Amino acid sequence: MNWPSLIQDLIGSGLTQAQIAARVDTGQSHISELYRGGRKQPGWSLGERLI
Repeated sequence: MNWPSLIQDLIGSGLTQAQIAARVDTGQSHISELYRGGRKQPGWSLGERLI
């Protein structure tokens, strides 16, 4: 899965990183790291919630 691309699509739909984080029950900094490529993979449950 290309997490930066997925997060970019969510941002493109009008959500902020903070809103994405709130919807998937994680911190905005975690979303930011996935988006920037600082984290290569989220945990299984977070990945499912993002999808």
